[in-house]
Amino acid sequence: MVFFLALCLWMIVSTAVNSFDTDAVKGEEYRNESIFTFLVYFLIYYFCSSTVSKEKLKRFASVTLLACSWAAGVLSLVHKYVFPLVALSEINDDGIIFTYHQINHYGYFLTVAASLSAALFVFDKGIKRKVFYLLTFCFNSFLLTLNGTFGCFIAVCAALVFLTIVSAVIRRKSVLAALMFLSLFLAVSFVAGRFFNSFFSDLAVLFEDIKLIVAGNGGEHTADSAVQTSVRATKNAGDAGTGRWSLWKATVGYIKEKPLFGSGIEGIGLRLKAETGYSDRPHNEYLQYAAFFGIPAALLYVSGVFSVYLKALRRRANLDGVTAACLVACFGYLVSAFFGNTMYYTAPLLFIFLGMASAVPGQKENKNA
Repeated sequence: MVFFLALCLWMIVSTAVNSFDTDAVKGEEYRNESIFTFLVYFLIYYFCSSTVSKEKLKRFASVTLLACSWAAGVLSLVHKYVFPLVALSEINDDGIIFTYHQINHYGYFLTVAASLSAALFVFDKGIKRKVFYLLTFCFNSFLLTLNGTFGCFIAVCAALVFLTIVSAVIRRKSVLAALMFLSLFLAVSFVAGRFFNSFFSDLAVLFEDIKLIVAGNGGEHTADSAVQTSVRATKNAGDAGTGRWSLWKATVGYIKEKPLFGSGIEGIGLRLKAETGYSDRPHNEYLQYAAFFGIPAALLYVSGVFSVYLKALRRRANLDGVTAACLVACFGYLVSAFFGNTMYYTAPLLFIFLGMASAVPGQKENKNA
């Protein structure tokens, strides 16, 4: 909590240095993220959920999210393949997206839901609950394939690998179950991809992106034709990851210009959009914090997150199954954050579950419970 409190103070100072303009006070119209929104993430969502120490309450919150994922998924499928729903059509009528503005935003939700359901199956007890967790995992994995956010596919894979590691640390008998979910996720993605062609096309794009990035950062060339080829490759490299590579490179340049306090909330938007022609945000939450509030803010954010996992590791003897599942769900989000931006309706997922994950009793507290 100390790191996040320091981060909140730094964000306020950074905003004051960069001026309390309309974006800082009210937020940009599309994202609605003002300085107050960022403060709410840490001081309300994280702080309040960090007071939830009882395993039953954490399970209730987790199961509620998974139940909502069923409702969202069913409505999305009905809207896409059966008949259009007016409520969803008014928001966005493009793909498996539910009520989110973009498909990748729904992808972040599915990442958390899939990671959480897999971890709950591995760590929680009760046959009926395990059946629910298993079905929920398969359903959300299927939806994620249809959704087509490949960065979230990578994030879920990473979360399931992390689940295997956590299982080995706190409950060795559950390692095989954790490995089963990684295999199951790949199988569901493969089968769904066979019918909807999304998995394989995304995989092909990934390898093409890597090829473009490598080509765009090759060695020096002396011949004129080689130089021209290198220039074209560098330009194409900017298209890798749906334009994310060019966004990241440009954002790093802006961070170097104002490393201490950043450029303020949405302060790089106009330049970034003009330079890349793609987006006004870097599509990397870690770069976003550094660009908005300065490198110290990004370091405080990463340190705060790391401290939660370090605390859980130190108190692993007292770590209950649901809290461990919260850590896995957060890990999935944190990996997806390398490819996305904060949003007022997705970022709270991280801070709610990160707060619950931080509520691990110490040895004395556990004895007195």
